[in-house]
Order: sequence, then C-alpha cells, then structure tokens
Amino acid sequence: LRQSQSLNTGLISPGVSTLVEATSGNTGAGLAMVAAALGYKLILTMPRTPTMTERFMLCRAYGAEIQLTDPADGAQGFVQKAEEIARSTPNAFLLSQFTNPNNPLAHTMTGDEIWQASEGKVLTI
Repeated sequence: LRQSQSLNTGLISPGVSTLVEATSGNTGAGLAMVAAALGYKLILTMPRTPTMTERFMLCRAYGAEIQLTDPADGAQGFVQKAEEIARSTPNAFLLSQFTNPNNPLAHTMTGDEIWQASEGKVLTI
C-alpha cells in the first residue's frame, strides 16, 4: 500500500526516485518487476546466501541493483544497509516493508481471494 500511496500522492516519480528496500527475496522480486514496468530505479539489499542466488538473479534480470550483505548480520544487516543507501542516495525512497504499518493491510483480502479463486476447495494440513 505504501508504494501505491506514495505514487498517488507524488512522493515518488518514475525516472526521478530511487526505491530502496531490504528483502529476503520474494518482496524484492515483486518490487523489481513493478519498478521495471513503472520506470523506477530499484536498489535491493539481501543477505549473501546460496539459497538467495535465484532470487537476486531474478531481481537483476528486471533491472534492480542488488547489494548483498553478510548473512552473519541477519535481517538487521540487510535492513541497516538499505537505510544507509537511502540516506546517501539522492531522491531515494525507503519502502520499509518490515516497519510499514500499511504492509499487513495489503493482505486483508487475501483469504477471501484464495477462497473465491479455489471455489471453496481449500485444504488445510
């Protein structure tokens, strides 16, 4: 939600703003696709782990710049790196999925959407 709100209110502009986000991969892949489609530069920070290779290759394929961090630093390491990049990059906008209070709101309809798409045929384990 924050991304669309920021776009709609003019806080970010294609070709001007640089989006910055810390990610373990899945959100980053989605952001890379959307940023490419809308004309934004995107810088992602991710931990340098073997399991992340496919994710950062996908993000790079969409044009995102990837900054890898030491996996020993954990999530705090790649979040801090994103914050540093945002502070030092002109026109940067830090998306902050981990602290953005609007992030969970994007999923308020997810259960209903899954239920409808599966025509009520949802199994639990």
